[in-house]
Amino acid sequence: MSRDIEKWLSKFKHAWIEKDIDRVMALFTDKVEYYETPFLKFEDKKQLRDEWETIQKQEDVNLNFEVFNSEDDRFTIIWSLTYTENGNACESKGAYLIELNSENKCYRFAQYPVTPK
Repeated sequence: MSRDIEKWLSKFKHAWIEKDIDRVMALFTDKVEYYETPFLKFEDKKQLRDEWETIQKQEDVNLNFEVFNSEDDRFTIIWSLTYTENGNACESKGAYLIELNSENKCYRFAQYPVTPK
């Protein structure tokens, strides 16, 4: 199953870099449980799509992943992201908890960003 997450992450990364929100949305089930942060949950794909519109402003996106742990259809991913927005350098990192169904679509996604000190 770890090969499935590698494929999923590759599609996720390329869709993000190419600012292709339709391709990002295609990676998720219609009833995805999606947490942008532990305190911000999107209830449907319309809300999720609206959130993903923010990538349209990002330039020079560099996104890296490491599969930290995998168990059946559950994966812990360590990620780092850099990009520029309106000429400003932005950087973030954290962990994703991702669960995939048998069709390799994500039905549960939780992001835990790390706040830099």
